[in-house]
Amino acid sequence: MTDTKYDIKCPACGNLMKKLFIDEKFFIDVCTEGCGGAWFDNRELEKMTSENSDYTEILKVYNSLGFIDVEKNAVRKCPICHSKMVKNQLAPNVSVTIDECYTCGGKFLDKGEFEAIIKNKQENIDSLVQYLLDNKNSNGKISIEKVQKILSDLSVKKQ
Repeated sequence: MTDTKYDIKCPACGNLMKKLFIDEKFFIDVCTEGCGGAWFDNRELEKMTSENSDYTEILKVYNSLGFIDVEKNAVRKCPICHSKMVKNQLAPNVSVTIDECYTCGGKFLDKGEFEAIIKNKQENIDSLVQYLLDNKNSNGKISIEKVQKILSDLSVKKQ
């Protein structure tokens, strides 16, 4: 699915969402006048949390505005196709539950959930770097075999 070109209403509080451009490649919809929730069209969340994405714009919004509280466990309707959304844990190693639309593939994150995803990602990177530093050989280097094993272990854990 491509970016929605029209304004959409927040599935959590009903306010109109503002479009934020990310890396000049795509935009996400953020509820700047209400609850701070964020709508990601199909595959945008994956793009946003990839290694090379710039989170600056969304973090600026979150750090500069106050938001209203909403019931995070409430059943939500997709702002695009109006289907009932389903609550799912983002990944086995990430304790964030998001709202997903199985019809159009969109995802809605309540305020705080995006920040938790970014924090988890950074903690994983920090842990990996520390592990690599702790496991250097006597020459102060890390063998390519060790790096390949770590990457292989990580890909098995993700599945």
